[in-house]
Amino acid sequence: LCFGWSVGAMAEAVLARAVMPTLGWRWLLALSTFPALLLLCMAPCIPESARFYAAHHHEEKAEASLRRAAGKSGGSLPPGRLKLPDSESDAPPKAGRLADLFAPGIKRLTASQWALWFSAAFTYYGSVLLTTELLAADPCGYKSGAEALDAKAGGEGRCKPLTTRDYNDNIIATAGEVPGLLIP
Repeated sequence: LCFGWSVGAMAEAVLARAVMPTLGWRWLLALSTFPALLLLCMAPCIPESARFYAAHHHEEKAEASLRRAAGKSGGSLPPGRLKLPDSESDAPPKAGRLADLFAPGIKRLTASQWALWFSAAFTYYGSVLLTTELLAADPCGYKSGAEALDAKAGGEGRCKPLTTRDYNDNIIATAGEVPGLLIP
Protein backbone atom coordinates (compact mmCIF):
# COMPACT_ATOMS: atom_id res chain seq x y z
CA LEU A 1 0.00 0.00 0.00
CA CYS A 2 2.70 2.49 0.95
CA PHE A 3 4.78 1.77 -2.15
CA GLY A 4 1.73 2.25 -4.38
CA TRP A 5 0.93 5.48 -2.55
CA SER A 6 4.45 6.82 -3.12
CA VAL A 7 4.51 5.82 -6.78
CA GLY A 8 1.08 7.40 -7.24
CA ALA A 9 2.22 10.63 -5.59
CA MET A 10 5.28 10.73 -7.84
CA ALA A 11 3.16 10.02 -10.92
CA GLU A 12 0.81 12.84 -9.94
CA ALA A 13 3.74 15.24 -9.53
CA VAL A 14 5.08 14.24 -12.96
CA LEU A 15 1.61 14.62 -14.48
CA ALA A 16 1.23 18.06 -12.88
CA ARG A 17 4.60 19.12 -14.28
CA ALA A 18 3.53 18.08 -17.77
CA VAL A 19 -0.08 19.32 -17.70
CA MET A 20 -0.29 22.41 -15.51
CA PRO A 21 1.90 24.82 -17.52
CA THR A 22 0.06 24.18 -20.77
CA LEU A 23 -3.41 22.78 -20.12
CA GLY A 24 -4.16 23.96 -16.58
CA TRP A 25 -5.69 22.49 -13.45
CA ARG A 26 -8.94 21.28 -15.05
CA TRP A 27 -7.05 18.92 -17.34
CA LEU A 28 -4.87 17.81 -14.44
CA LEU A 29 -7.98 16.96 -12.45
CA ALA A 30 -9.56 15.12 -15.40
CA LEU A 31 -6.43 13.09 -16.12
CA SER A 32 -5.92 12.36 -12.42
CA THR A 33 -9.26 10.56 -12.27
CA PHE A 34 -8.09 7.94 -14.77
CA PRO A 35 -6.79 5.44 -12.14
CA ALA A 36 -10.09 5.64 -10.24
CA LEU A 37 -12.08 5.07 -13.42
CA LEU A 38 -9.82 2.15 -14.32
CA LEU A 39 -10.41 0.64 -10.87
CA LEU A 40 -14.17 1.01 -11.28
CA CYS A 41 -14.03 -0.79 -14.63
CA MET A 42 -11.77 -3.54 -13.27
CA ALA A 43 -13.63 -4.09 -9.97
CA PRO A 44 -15.92 -6.82 -11.36
CA CYS A 45 -12.81 -8.74 -12.48
CA ILE A 46 -11.26 -8.77 -9.00
CA PRO A 47 -12.09 -12.08 -7.28
CA GLU A 48 -13.54 -12.23 -3.80
CA SER A 49 -11.34 -13.54 -1.01
CA ALA A 50 -11.49 -17.08 0.31
CA ARG A 51 -12.54 -15.63 3.67
CA PHE A 52 -15.55 -13.93 2.08
CA TYR A 53 -16.61 -17.14 0.37
CA ALA A 54 -16.15 -19.14 3.57
CA ALA A 55 -18.18 -16.62 5.60
CA HIS A 56 -20.99 -16.97 3.07
CA HIS A 57 -20.79 -20.79 3.08
CA HIS A 58 -19.43 -21.17 -0.47
CA GLU A 59 -16.90 -23.93 0.23
CA GLU A 60 -16.10 -24.73 -3.41
CA LYS A 61 -15.49 -21.09 -4.32
CA ALA A 62 -13.34 -20.62 -1.20
CA GLU A 63 -11.18 -23.62 -2.15
CA ALA A 64 -10.90 -22.41 -5.73
CA SER A 65 -9.78 -19.00 -4.49
CA LEU A 66 -7.15 -20.59 -2.25
CA ARG A 67 -5.92 -22.84 -5.10
CA ARG A 68 -5.63 -19.81 -7.42
CA ALA A 69 -3.64 -17.85 -4.79
CA ALA A 70 -1.37 -20.82 -4.05
CA GLY A 71 -0.75 -21.36 -7.76
CA LYS A 72 0.18 -17.71 -8.33
CA SER A 73 2.67 -17.84 -5.48
CA GLY A 74 4.24 -21.04 -6.82
CA GLY A 75 2.87 -23.31 -4.11
CA SER A 76 0.01 -25.69 -3.63
CA LEU A 77 -2.66 -26.30 -1.04
CA PRO A 78 -2.03 -28.94 1.61
CA PRO A 79 -3.89 -32.21 1.06
CA GLY A 80 -7.44 -32.46 2.33
CA ARG A 81 -10.56 -30.36 2.07
CA LEU A 82 -11.41 -26.98 3.47
CA LYS A 83 -13.63 -27.35 6.50
CA LEU A 84 -15.93 -24.47 7.23
CA PRO A 85 -17.05 -23.85 10.80
CA ASP A 86 -20.48 -25.18 11.63
CA SER A 87 -23.17 -22.56 11.56
CA GLU A 88 -26.63 -22.41 12.97
CA SER A 89 -28.14 -21.50 9.61
CA ASP A 90 -27.13 -21.37 5.99
CA ALA A 91 -28.05 -17.70 5.73
CA PRO A 92 -25.17 -15.33 5.08
CA PRO A 93 -23.97 -13.44 8.15
CA LYS A 94 -25.33 -10.00 8.90
CA ALA A 95 -23.29 -7.07 7.73
CA GLY A 96 -21.12 -5.49 10.38
CA ARG A 97 -22.25 -2.42 12.25
CA LEU A 98 -20.22 0.58 13.32
CA ALA A 99 -20.90 -0.38 16.94
CA ASP A 100 -19.13 -3.73 16.32
CA LEU A 101 -15.85 -1.82 16.06
CA PHE A 102 -16.23 -0.88 19.71
CA ALA A 103 -16.88 -4.35 21.07
CA PRO A 104 -15.07 -5.02 24.37
CA GLY A 105 -12.21 -6.96 22.79
CA ILE A 106 -11.31 -4.48 20.06
CA LYS A 107 -12.42 -0.99 21.06
CA ARG A 108 -8.88 0.08 22.06
CA LEU A 109 -7.52 -1.28 18.79
CA THR A 110 -10.21 0.58 16.84
CA ALA A 111 -9.55 3.85 18.63
CA SER A 112 -5.78 3.58 18.19
CA GLN A 113 -6.09 2.73 14.48
CA TRP A 114 -8.44 5.64 13.87
CA ALA A 115 -6.05 7.99 15.70
CA LEU A 116 -3.04 6.72 13.75
CA TRP A 117 -4.76 6.95 10.36
CA PHE A 118 -6.14 10.41 11.14
CA SER A 119 -2.69 11.60 12.23
CA ALA A 120 -0.99 10.10 9.18
CA ALA A 121 -3.54 11.52 6.74
CA PHE A 122 -3.57 14.92 8.44
CA THR A 123 0.22 15.12 8.39
CA TYR A 124 0.59 13.82 4.84
CA TYR A 125 -2.06 15.98 3.23
CA GLY A 126 -1.05 18.96 5.32
CA SER A 127 2.54 18.71 4.15
CA VAL A 128 1.53 18.10 0.53
CA LEU A 129 -0.84 21.05 0.47
CA LEU A 130 1.64 23.26 2.31
CA THR A 131 4.42 22.29 -0.12
CA THR A 132 2.61 23.91 -3.04
CA GLU A 133 2.14 27.09 -1.03
CA LEU A 134 5.76 27.16 0.06
CA LEU A 135 7.02 26.50 -3.45
CA ALA A 136 4.98 29.31 -4.94
CA ALA A 137 6.97 32.51 -5.35
CA ASP A 138 5.48 35.10 -3.01
CA PRO A 139 2.87 37.52 -3.12
CA CYS A 140 1.25 34.79 -0.99
CA GLY A 141 2.96 36.31 2.04
CA TYR A 142 5.96 34.04 2.67
CA LYS A 143 8.65 36.60 1.80
CA SER A 144 9.84 38.79 4.59
CA GLY A 145 10.58 42.45 5.00
CA ALA A 146 11.11 44.67 1.97
CA GLU A 147 10.52 41.88 -0.56
CA ALA A 148 6.96 41.37 0.70
CA LEU A 149 6.24 45.12 0.71
CA ASP A 150 7.62 45.51 -2.81
CA ALA A 151 5.47 42.64 -4.11
CA LYS A 152 2.33 44.03 -2.49
CA ALA A 153 3.08 47.56 -3.64
CA GLY A 154 3.55 46.27 -7.18
CA GLY A 155 -0.13 45.34 -7.29
CA GLU A 156 0.38 41.62 -7.62
CA GLY A 157 -2.62 40.47 -5.66
CA ARG A 158 -2.35 36.78 -6.33
CA CYS A 159 0.12 33.93 -6.20
CA LYS A 160 2.36 33.27 -9.15
CA PRO A 161 2.06 29.91 -10.93
CA LEU A 162 4.53 27.19 -10.03
CA THR A 163 7.60 26.93 -12.23
CA THR A 164 9.17 23.84 -13.78
CA ARG A 165 11.78 23.96 -11.01
CA ASP A 166 9.02 23.90 -8.39
CA TYR A 167 7.50 20.79 -10.00
CA ASN A 168 10.93 19.14 -10.22
CA ASP A 169 11.53 19.87 -6.52
CA ASN A 170 8.17 18.28 -5.68
CA ILE A 171 8.99 15.18 -7.75
CA ILE A 172 12.36 14.81 -6.02
CA ALA A 173 10.81 15.29 -2.57
CA THR A 174 8.15 12.68 -3.34
CA ALA A 175 10.75 10.27 -4.74
CA GLY A 176 12.56 10.57 -1.40
CA GLU A 177 9.96 8.23 0.10
CA VAL A 178 10.87 5.31 -2.14
CA PRO A 179 14.27 4.32 -0.64
CA GLY A 180 12.70 4.19 2.80
CA LEU A 181 10.09 1.79 1.50
CA LEU A 182 12.65 -0.48 -0.15
CA ILE A 183 14.82 -0.84 2.95
CA PRO A 184 13.33 -3.51 5.25
